[in-house]
Amino acid sequence: MKKINILILFLIIYCGGGEIAEEPTTTSTSTTTSTSTTTSTSTTTSTSTTTTTGFLTPNDVFESEESENSSSATKMRSQCEVWESETVSNQKLMQQNLIDFDEANENYKNNSISSDEFKIILDNLSNKTLDILIKQEELKPNSSNKESSKFYEDSFAGFYSAFNLYSLYLEEGVSQYKIDSDYELELAIENSKNAVLYKSSC
Repeated sequence: MKKINILILFLIIYCGGGEIAEEPTTTSTSTTTSTSTTTSTSTTTSTSTTTTTGFLTPNDVFESEESENSSSATKMRSQCEVWESETVSNQKLMQQNLIDFDEANENYKNNSISSDEFKIILDNLSNKTLDILIKQEELKPNSSNKESSKFYEDSFAGFYSAFNLYSLYLEEGVSQYKIDSDYELELAIENSKNAVLYKSSC
């Protein structure tokens, strides 16, 4: 497989504010008592930028995982929160598939594995990606995330198609299958980017 050059830039900003901490200290003597209070405020802002050219990595495709919001055990999750949580789970699974694909593709190019072994890996990735697609299609996004959810579905469907077409290419040697696989892969990446762009926070 010819090397696919992909240049995707995501800017992910995570802001965390420090809490005010009051720590009283008391000094006592036989005649006087003095109390001093120290108040400190700290604010930290970190910016992470990921730029990758070359083979697929999770950060090339999906948004980075944000810290989970703590909530009461008895609090009922909204429709948006349920969709968001399950979508993040599907993202993680798809990211792992891409890592496995990237590794297997490198091994195949380096002749570390045979075409038959690579085909088995691709077929397995296809099956796992289909499961992810079905799970995403079963989710019920809130109104502001319907478009994002559709892009996620299209993305997962594209990866599924790309793996299948690559497997057919290895099996039958028809060059058009490889061309179509590359196209589906690029389209899936574009849909992944759009899914993140159109996603609304809960």
